[in-house]
Amino acid sequence: MLLNSVSATDTAFANAFMADIEAVEFSPPRLNGRALMSSLKERFDFPAQPKLDTVAQGILADLRKPKPSILSVDQLDKAPKPIRQPRPAYPWAQRSDSASGNAEIEFVIDRNGRPLFPHVISATHEDFGWAAATGILRWRYEPPVKNGEKVDTRIKVTVVFDINKSADMW
Repeated sequence: MLLNSVSATDTAFANAFMADIEAVEFSPPRLNGRALMSSLKERFDFPAQPKLDTVAQGILADLRKPKPSILSVDQLDKAPKPIRQPRPAYPWAQRSDSASGNAEIEFVIDRNGRPLFPHVISATHEDFGWAAATGILRWRYEPPVKNGEKVDTRIKVTVVFDINKSADMW
């Protein structure tokens, strides 16, 4: 798969969209049963005010404060347990270059166990950061708990991309 951004108001939008496209598995078009190479042009508009549910709106409002009140993992009764953690898509450009690397991502696990608002802390290559942040949004956790109540928590993970394996989580 060869992806190219024709235009974007901000390169971050283009990178996020391309990372999301790389995570989708496509079936090639066929003619008389034979797979064909084809091109596709897609446009996506990121809304200025994305539609967020009330839980996500509350978390975003808290994250915008100078000192957010979202708990860290060490403040919980126990660390969040993953229910589903599909591996992030290996960035095509890095795979074709036989490159390995990693990305450290911070995100919020909401009181329903959904990962929200991933933020790339560091990455050995920008593509690994975008792929990890996009992939994390497909994960699910048991809801974080503090004193018997479901809460929102902040967590950091390192996603390792090893060309000799698939992406692994540490």
